[in-house]
Amino acid sequence: MRIYESEELRRLLGIYLSKESKGKAQTSSTPSDRIEISREGETLSKILRSISNIEEPDIAEKLSSIKRAIEEGRYTVDEKALADRMLSGEVPEDIIKAWLGE
Repeated sequence: MRIYESEELRRLLGIYLSKESKGKAQTSSTPSDRIEISREGETLSKILRSISNIEEPDIAEKLSSIKRAIEEGRYTVDEKALADRMLSGEVPEDIIKAWLGE
């Protein structure tokens, strides 16, 4: 999973792709020397350029630290914070189901 995959980006890509396919269906076969880029297209282009420069974080050390804490019995979960995150929708439903063993 990449950290820059988000529902907002998926929504923007959906809007962009639906407008692009509508535009292709409406164009004629007559060649044109003029190109117009929609405001949404420009925004999407800026977003894609920005996220292409994002490096994936190296989380190996963090995972090793958490694993050691679990093995040593030092790892604790703030149950209230977890419940708040679950209710806010911050924790994806599939993760909650996996955690519950469903």
